[in-house]
Amino acid sequence: MAFPQKKKPGFGGNKEWKSSQPKEPKEVTEAMALTRLLRYCAYQERSEAEVRQKMRTWALPAPTEAKLIERLTEDNYLNEARFVAAFAGGKHRNQGWGKRRIAMGLAAKGIDKETIAASTEALQGDAYEDTLRDLLQRRFENRYATVPRQEAFMKLFRFAAAKGYEAGLITPAIKAVLGGQLPDSAEGLEDI
Repeated sequence: MAFPQKKKPGFGGNKEWKSSQPKEPKEVTEAMALTRLLRYCAYQERSEAEVRQKMRTWALPAPTEAKLIERLTEDNYLNEARFVAAFAGGKHRNQGWGKRRIAMGLAAKGIDKETIAASTEALQGDAYEDTLRDLLQRRFENRYATVPRQEAFMKLFRFAAAKGYEAGLITPAIKAVLGGQLPDSAEGLEDI
């Protein structure tokens, strides 16, 4: 004979304990905000815009926000140049992003154009082109080895453009991947 089981609160039918009203945000003091922001910035590099967005959720007054940003900058928890270098290097190395996509990502994070230009200039060189070639080679071998050359060229071109690489670098890289042969329709794209 089986004994009836008692229902535990929170599991099943007893839903009275849950409130249907959204919780009121707890008031965050300046000291609490500083502690949270130190932890937030120590976890990974952050931009000033990300930190300001985080503080907006706590409804802190503007002078307090400015004081906290200044404190984080003085203590070197918040450093735009370090953030930009980490973001650009990480996205290029781990995600295979090109300069244009990195620039768009940094602009979305609230970074100014001069800093973006400086960070994308650091990505030039043979290593940048090698990354593009390796990315295209892997993509070609995994997906387009049996596809006609014309279709493979177009798909690889769109893929590299979506990753943020410049058209002037994409065409020679695809040419190297396809064994030095480009489809007839791709002849004019080398000069872009």
